[in-house]
Amino acid sequence: MNDRPAFFERDGDSYQPTGMTRSPWSASAINGAAIGGLLGHLIDEAVAGSGKHVARFTVDILGEVPHGRIESRTRWLREGRRIAMVETELLAGDRVGARATALCVATRDTMPVVEPNPFPRFDTLEPGEFFMPGFFGGVPDVRPVRGKVMETGPGTVWLKYNVDLIAGEDMPPLARAAIIADFGVGVGNVLPRKDWTFPNLDIGIHFLRMPVGEWLMMDSITETAGNGHALARSMFADEEGIYARGQQILFVDKARRD
Repeated sequence: MNDRPAFFERDGDSYQPTGMTRSPWSASAINGAAIGGLLGHLIDEAVAGSGKHVARFTVDILGEVPHGRIESRTRWLREGRRIAMVETELLAGDRVGARATALCVATRDTMPVVEPNPFPRFDTLEPGEFFMPGFFGGVPDVRPVRGKVMETGPGTVWLKYNVDLIAGEDMPPLARAAIIADFGVGVGNVLPRKDWTFPNLDIGIHFLRMPVGEWLMMDSITETAGNGHALARSMFADEEGIYARGQQILFVDKARRD
């Protein structure tokens, strides 16, 4: 056990969110990072020991997930020799608030062909401001590369969480990757926050491999055609190089003035 802050506390077969999980768009809802992380944790538990690894992880956020007790259910949609697909859902009462599916591939020893990370490593950078004040309670270590959440344009940042997903439990790499994948909406934002809201509706990650270590980097940019949604595209890296690429769909609307 440790005394690090956490997103959730385990309560038997359910999960109780802490204050760190509150959404920036609604104080009564759980944020996408916590939703993605918990779904990643549940998928990791299901896949462990199967002889397969997760190649694609997709989260659909089906509405506000209320800030309260969460239950889950997991099932295999396909169990093949070379590929498999597993699904897990988060339930608030009897309503499904979010769902994740993972495409799993049989592990083989093959030749790696990857491009290098074009950005500086975290250990060559100084700490700095990037996210909004109070981000995750001010707990994470942050190393900005370019941009800032409150500015528009592409952004690149290294992040070390210093938090648990579930209190006192190790965070699996898939959950760690799912949490940072939620931040594309802010890291590479192109819309002024004072005028627009843009909560994400999904999280999608295509993996080369699972991340290693505690420091993770993301490079993101967002585009919108002016039709009520936007697309955030991200590249993810760790201390060994690029490990995944991802996308998010954002619901865009004018900010309320009341």
